[in-house]
Amino acid sequence: MRTISFPDTPLGASRDEPFGLSTTPAIRPSTWAIVLVIFGLVGGLAFLASRLDRSNHAAPTAPESEVETATPPSVPTEQLAPPTEPAPAPSLGAAPTAEAPAVADGQSVDALVRQSREASERGEHQAALAAAEAAVALDPDNADALLAQGRSHVAMRHFEAAEQPLLRSIDVDPADAEARNLLGLVYLEQGRSREALESFEQAAALAPADEAIRRNLERARERVAAEAADVPATR
Repeated sequence: MRTISFPDTPLGASRDEPFGLSTTPAIRPSTWAIVLVIFGLVGGLAFLASRLDRSNHAAPTAPESEVETATPPSVPTEQLAPPTEPAPAPSLGAAPTAEAPAVADGQSVDALVRQSREASERGEHQAALAAAEAAVALDPDNADALLAQGRSHVAMRHFEAAEQPLLRSIDVDPADAEARNLLGLVYLEQGRSREALESFEQAAALAPADEAIRRNLERARERVAAEAADVPATR
């Protein structure tokens, strides 16, 4: 018996194809790898695009009315220094209020009077007035304290304020030539020439050798004579 054998069909070939040859070309493994990489890239890009789209929808922009604006921190009220008020300007012709005397408690009237005279000699008239007023406060009838008070006012050209202390000093001690000379200056500066002349004459009688009193007496005489003749006199 004769056996007829057919060749084995190659893997992947149909029996209709002669000798097991396939007309469809085989896909190489490298081609499959490239296809897989392309699919992976496409899938990754699609995934990233979906995440970005989802994040854009998940974070809506807040309306302007709900946006908080930063405000500067407030400064505590207790740290704000109160505005400094300017000191009032002294009025012309009025006697200034003396500053608090720089004297120690318990000082005697004589010590205060001496302190006032020394300050006046240094040209510190405000300090001199403060010490004098402290002395008058301790002894209102002390002639030296009243004289020191009047002298300080005259030095600062506050003639109106100087008049009363000098008059009281003369009442206590009528023989004080300095008080009468200062009172004459007050009257002369106020235009009360005849009263000034009388006061200078009294001072000159008490201290005839005092050159300052004699010069003031001559000025008062010239002023009175000029007023009598209605001629301006040299001040």
